[in-house]
Amino acid sequence: MEANSVSSFLDNFPVERRSTVSNAFLTAVRDGLKDPSHVVARVVLDTEGTRNDDISQMIDRHPNQAQEYAMNRVAYESLPWEERQKIKAYISNRAKQQWMESNPPSAKQVSYLRKLGYTGEINSMQEASRLIDERCRK
Repeated sequence: MEANSVSSFLDNFPVERRSTVSNAFLTAVRDGLKDPSHVVARVVLDTEGTRNDDISQMIDRHPNQAQEYAMNRVAYESLPWEERQKIKAYISNRAKQQWMESNPPSAKQVSYLRKLGYTGEINSMQEASRLIDERCRK
């Protein structure tokens, strides 16, 4: 299952809406639907005219992406629980790293690095975390 089939449809939504979109598809699959076209139809039925109407509108605009996404969710739900947990942990860790990379270091991180003797520039939380780890391992 390619990551592109997941991200291409989800990329149509703001980051804060993506878990809601995913859950709409997963609910249909967990209710026993295995045919991606049935999953998509169910999501439209469940979201049209509700506060989640943006999902059904996006399905109308990008039906092929929605179909691929539904296929991905069916395949994902067919994986053993342990495998799904590994995937969730990987995605969560990657999102955390991206967030840390896009944010400046915290005052505590900078202060701690200065106490450890680091005098260079620190551009992000992720960089600060890496620098702290490196210095604490010495």
